[in-house]
Amino acid sequence: VDDFGCELLCFQPQLGSTPALKILLGGSAVRPWCHIELAESDYGSRRHADTPLDPKYHVLEIVSLGMQVKSTKRFYVYNPTAEAIDFMWVQEAGPSASGLDMSEQDTFRCLTKRGTILPGKKFEMSFEFAPESIDTKESFWNFVLVSVKPQVVEYFLIAGTVEEPRVGMDMPCINFG
Repeated sequence: VDDFGCELLCFQPQLGSTPALKILLGGSAVRPWCHIELAESDYGSRRHADTPLDPKYHVLEIVSLGMQVKSTKRFYVYNPTAEAIDFMWVQEAGPSASGLDMSEQDTFRCLTKRGTILPGKKFEMSFEFAPESIDTKESFWNFVLVSVKPQVVEYFLIAGTVEEPRVGMDMPCINFG
């Protein structure tokens, strides 16, 4: 949030060089530190959990075709400011955050844990999902702008689902013997 102030002066030729009207103006402007270019997800409405998802969370949904297959989801974060911004991803700790034990949380990996977004540029963020079972997995992450004071944090839910691969044959029959 930045505060601005100025003076509005109205001059009339009949009154000479002294202003006829003088008004003090003031205002505040809110500008984002970054734009997260992430498609909307309806996962929050399809989610099976004891508690509803807090609306502060951005949802990143990764779909894997089968188990033990690494699937990657990429998106961009844009820096509209004139300053370089340092960031880091921090996974929220423990089973209290998502109801999963640590071995299940290891199915998700952030491939861009930290970096610097240059002024007026985009930075590609990447997450990897490698499921060990067909169950839907969730992991909570924080995107922290470290170089901004006070620190800015955006909250993310990374959700991973497994779909069965579609297998097709190009022959009507196969003779195995």
